[in-house]
Amino acid sequence: MYKGKNLFGDRVLPETIELFIFADEKKKVNNRWDYIGMVLIPADKMDEALKLLNRAREKVKYYNSLKFAKINKKGKGQIFGLSREWLNIILDDGKYKRGIFYFNVLGIDTQNLDFSYFGEGCSSKGKYANVYNRFFRTTFLSSIKYFFPNYNKIVIKGIFHDTEGNLEEHQYFDWHLIWKIGRDNKDIIFQEDRIYFINDNHNEELSYPDYSHFVQLIDIIIGTISFCFDFPNRANKGKILLAQHFLPLVKEIIYEREERESYYGYARKYSISFFPSETLKLGNVKLGGMIYKDRPIIIENRSAQQKLF
Repeated sequence: MYKGKNLFGDRVLPETIELFIFADEKKKVNNRWDYIGMVLIPADKMDEALKLLNRAREKVKYYNSLKFAKINKKGKGQIFGLSREWLNIILDDGKYKRGIFYFNVLGIDTQNLDFSYFGEGCSSKGKYANVYNRFFRTTFLSSIKYFFPNYNKIVIKGIFHDTEGNLEEHQYFDWHLIWKIGRDNKDIIFQEDRIYFINDNHNEELSYPDYSHFVQLIDIIIGTISFCFDFPNRANKGKILLAQHFLPLVKEIIYEREERESYYGYARKYSISFFPSETLKLGNVKLGGMIYKDRPIIIENRSAQQKLF
């Protein structure tokens, strides 16, 4: 990714980076939290990224769609095994500074949202896509600004989202982000004029089967991270084991460990945050100041206090 060195021997980054973005969501965790997740991959790393995921499939001998919801409750089997292998790819990518995978996960506390900001009336009914559109744009921009601050131009070669009925039917979700951000940010260039919805099963996706693997990857990342904070199913040993396995990286991100002390190299690479930090009040619609990180990691506390199995 480096362009070379200047006269003083300093590394110089190229002026432009091209990215692919893959997104998914998780709704109503503990009937309270909605999650948005994105995996960002530089275009010149796409082949390598796919090879890593498929190499793990070969190792585990599992070739079907991967979903966090299907993790074996006993912590056994191919789905559990492949999920762990994929999480190891993310851990190693940061640890060895490979620069292939970047991810951003935002948790939205729906109990603290005032839904009157997102359409007529105070109820949440029928407003999911409006809320999601707003926070999806926030997650996208925060990813670009945090992960790639040293580039003069960011070229988005494509945004791919797991199929989701509400969003697919929404009148402006698939084009609004591209239009608004493209208009307001001259350093961000979109090569496509809409977000593509793809099947998360690569055996069923007709147009972009290779990209389905990356949608499955963000599903596993969101599921594992949300389990760390929400601990929704305490009888599922498989999900607990995955969350505990990923917990060291989650702690580095949340506690914002200094870069020199970061074993997994999370800085400018992986991000987890939540919104809002307090109940929204009339007139308080600014997002930035109400995004926070210091939410208790329930599985960490539970692990310290009691034996889980």
